[in-house]
Amino acid sequence: MVTVQHATVQHLFCSLHMEDNVRHFLTAGVAVKERERLLATVRKLAVANTSLDCEKQVAELMEATRTTAVSCTAPDKLTTYITEKVVPKLHNNIQRMKNIKTLILQLYKGFPVAVM
Repeated sequence: MVTVQHATVQHLFCSLHMEDNVRHFLTAGVAVKERERLLATVRKLAVANTSLDCEKQVAELMEATRTTAVSCTAPDKLTTYITEKVVPKLHNNIQRMKNIKTLILQLYKGFPVAVM
């Protein structure tokens, strides 16, 4: 089991830039097919809507990472990058979006709803 440290920042990370960074990181030592499979898993995690979805996608990402690491040139470096850089940022985004949704609901609580 992998312990993931969560980012402590208060901003959203751009998922497109994260994906580009992961792609760039994977270009050295990871076959194209494995790289694209891992990137697809990162994309799924980037759009997770709930904590349950997030945990499911993290498990899938870590499994894909382990599978990819077997055939790459620097398996420890890959695993460290995914667990220490990518997953915490995506966890952070999900938490920020959850907080934003809660804030919006609190702001609009009590406002009359227009009926058409």
